[in-house]
Amino acid sequence: MEKSPAVVASSRHPDAAARARVGVLLPELDGDFYRPLVRAVCREAERLGIDLVFFPGHLPSTPVPWERQLGAAFELVDGQGVDGLLIFATLLQFYVDIERLDRFVARFAHLPFVSVGHVHAGRPAVLLENTTGFRQLVEHFIHVHGHRRIAMIEGPQANRDAAQRLTAYLDAHAAAGLDPDPRLRKLGHFDPLTARAAIEALWHEGAEFTAVVCANDEMAHAVLAAAVERGVRVPEALAVGGFDDMLAVRGVGPSLTTVGQGIDVQAATGLRLLVDELAGREAPRVTVVDSRLVLRRSCGCRHGDLLAQAVDRRGADPAAQLAAAIDAPPGMADTLRDHVTALRDGLLAADGAGPFEAALVRLVSAWSGHGGDLASLQKVLPALRHLVSPSLTAQVADRLLQGQLLLVDAIELMQNRADVARQSTAIDFRNEFKRRVATDDLDELLH
Repeated sequence: MEKSPAVVASSRHPDAAARARVGVLLPELDGDFYRPLVRAVCREAERLGIDLVFFPGHLPSTPVPWERQLGAAFELVDGQGVDGLLIFATLLQFYVDIERLDRFVARFAHLPFVSVGHVHAGRPAVLLENTTGFRQLVEHFIHVHGHRRIAMIEGPQANRDAAQRLTAYLDAHAAAGLDPDPRLRKLGHFDPLTARAAIEALWHEGAEFTAVVCANDEMAHAVLAAAVERGVRVPEALAVGGFDDMLAVRGVGPSLTTVGQGIDVQAATGLRLLVDELAGREAPRVTVVDSRLVLRRSCGCRHGDLLAQAVDRRGADPAAQLAAAIDAPPGMADTLRDHVTALRDGLLAADGAGPFEAALVRLVSAWSGHGGDLASLQKVLPALRHLVSPSLTAQVADRLLQGQLLLVDAIELMQNRADVARQSTAIDFRNEFKRRVATDDLDELLH
């Protein structure tokens, strides 16, 4: 995607005077991590009736020379006539310490703003609770799968989130009476290249370890790819865990056990707090978003079996239990029980597979409409099989298999649609950029 210093995400409404214009400061607009974040901000902005201007840039301390120039985007904030700012401060903090980050944020003190990941001078902030989820991840590796030598690929040392995840790693070992080998800790920078170098260094040094946890998913997927290339079986010979819970359809190896940080929740919460500030309503100074453990195959767990364990068929309403155990996207909690009940009833229907497939299509449509990861829906059917196992017949088993194939087709279709939409947006953006700069008038060009 071609970049412009400032990207207007929504056009001005005819009644523009009544609509707030919010600037969003973040490093990027594309990629497996940033796309869900941008979508969440845009969805919430549409709901709230506000306009957005994105400023994708990097701080001057980035070690990548060509990225430093992108910091020019931040110089354009005042010129865009924004009413307030949503600053994803932690995402900008890869290569700066807290003091320098604070100085950067202070540049915008003349505007109302909400900071995600950083508290500044009493302004409203949204903070991720890193420690609980990452500690649960390490404890799961220790107590459920019996790992005693767990390597860690850390994030940037100056980064608040990375530091908290490292603390959680150390605390989990201490609580289990284990003394982690410092040689198993390698520094990364939240990117696949440093993670690849780190895991290769561990293997080259002959370090003994049976599991590795990474400070983010991007590094964990790089470890999975390196393991596949080396012929290291995951999770049999090496268990892998990450942090972010981002959908990486091009990932290599088994599905990744990780920690969900709810980046969409952080984004939407930050925008709502900013709108409260702009409307003169008092917003809380600090709002904390919890992290949570997400178990998949890279640690040795099978997600369908894990869901099934949450269902007691003897309970008053097993379908409600299953719905409560499913990690649904925000906004679906109230309707998920009805969807699961319809799936169960359709699965056991005597009048063919139509009701089951129709119920599954409705669930897929609702799930994707709320921004959910369709890949995670695949764990529902094995749990549903457990739910109806007393009535399991060859016909029911065949319907479950057809349902799984339908889900695979739906995932591929949605991914193809997303790819086409991104390509179309990139072409439109390029053409608009060309149209704007195709002038011989220097003053117009500079404007």
